[in-house]
Amino acid sequence: MQRASDYVEAITARFTELEQQIKPIVSKYYLFAGETGWVGEIAESVAGFLAAVRFPLEPATIGFLERLVEYILVFPELTEGWLRASDGQTVPLAEFCRRGFASHEARFETANMRRMIPELEVLNKCLDALVVVGNVSDATGQWLPNLFVELVGMIRTEYCASVDTMVSGSINLFTIRCKTLCDVANLVSRENTLVCLKDAILEHCLADILVRHRCLDGEERKQMSYSLLVRFFSAAVSSEFRWPYSKTLENQAAPVNPPKKRLATILFADDALVRSLVEIVREDLGSKDDTTRLQALYFLGSMVQLKHESITASLFLAYSKKPEDIDLDNIAQWKRVFFQSEATPKVPNMPLEMSQSLQWYDWNLADDSILSELFDILATSTDEETVFQAYSVLLDISRQVHGRISDLWVPNGKMISLMEMLLTAGKNDKICTDFVTEMYCIIRSCAVMEYITYKCL
Repeated sequence: MQRASDYVEAITARFTELEQQIKPIVSKYYLFAGETGWVGEIAESVAGFLAAVRFPLEPATIGFLERLVEYILVFPELTEGWLRASDGQTVPLAEFCRRGFASHEARFETANMRRMIPELEVLNKCLDALVVVGNVSDATGQWLPNLFVELVGMIRTEYCASVDTMVSGSINLFTIRCKTLCDVANLVSRENTLVCLKDAILEHCLADILVRHRCLDGEERKQMSYSLLVRFFSAAVSSEFRWPYSKTLENQAAPVNPPKKRLATILFADDALVRSLVEIVREDLGSKDDTTRLQALYFLGSMVQLKHESITASLFLAYSKKPEDIDLDNIAQWKRVFFQSEATPKVPNMPLEMSQSLQWYDWNLADDSILSELFDILATSTDEETVFQAYSVLLDISRQVHGRISDLWVPNGKMISLMEMLLTAGKNDKICTDFVTEMYCIIRSCAVMEYITYKCL
């Protein structure tokens, strides 16, 4: 077994030799651009260095790898050379990351986290470099789906380990993998590449996770599954295009253009995913067990609190045009409950206009919708916490879309009718009263923003 000090000396010497090969190319790159004769030798040397690096990483090795990542970013030809030499099959930098992640899984429970974090950071930088090169290199961009499949496969594996063992190590590793996914998605500039990432998530990760979720028995495991799903979707929503390599390309004001759509948007545009999520949540909301219903409600609340329009609209709402001839005074229920003592003066002839950028929605109240289940809970449940959480979800949805929900403005709409029923059917406890008051404030705020006419008695 090679001593640590001998290994560090050997790997230092190897990197020094590698830099002596690379630096002349860097200093005179304008002479080598478009030429490929130099690529094969350097690509082979870089691959040899990566193969010689062993885990756990030594501090000096981490510094070498960070410098190597910069060279790979400067020379996309290296990655293309690897792909040409292997008929598009092998990228040594990806192989290196694979070894690193496997090493983490093997020693995650016993390893020193203070030492592992720098390793994770440098491995993520390696993955980031491959994605960035894929933005500017067609050959690498075509290979990236292979990398995405492996990445989401690791997330699926850690999900299964988490719900099986219920131990903190697997849960933390799952969270780390989701963060890695977020970092990778944030760097993708080509929309077709982003679609490939979405396809990998759906086919090689979420499909299996959702099937597994439906088969879970035991409230703790199902609660854990919902929690992991929230962490996953939170990582997807956190996807916001960034370009962290401005120092590498200082003279370029805009190295790449961000995609028009982000990961969460195209993910929740997939009908199969939305349908599966709705079916899973509806099953649990329809359970006779209060704990199961609460878990589903907490999951819905967490999804709404991600504050992403694509998620809210796809799971709960249907797009619609703005209702015509809205007059707040026509909603008799509101007038009777709140307007009797209204001291605000009338505002005549306010324009009935709306910015074209503001979207109005219909409640998705079909029998198979999640919202339909929420109304059933409010009308029938006697568990206070369950009722409170259902109210919270409805309020959070309404706040997120600023009250621009058509059903709220219809006198006989299900939402208004429900509130009137609750107020007059002996269910007007504090929870109900607070909910009705909050919803009224949302509607009035929307009325002010939209210049909707209202009258005061």
